[in-house]
Amino acid sequence: MNEYHFDFSRVKDIKLGITAGIAVYPTHAQTPSDLLRAADAALYHAKKYYRGKYAVAKGVTGSLNPIKLNKNP
Repeated sequence: MNEYHFDFSRVKDIKLGITAGIAVYPTHAQTPSDLLRAADAALYHAKKYYRGKYAVAKGVTGSLNPIKLNKNP
């Protein structure tokens, strides 16, 4: 992962949020491209329905029906 450094010394409050899509080999896909496709589908599902949280691909080869794992931040 890349590491980024920001100077926030002049900012009083910062609110950050992360939305993620997760796919695991070999549970959700058998090839690298299918794994990325499954993670991408989970990400877009999370962005649409669970902003600021994450979703995991459901089924083999990344069904477009991911499940939500976390309940509340």
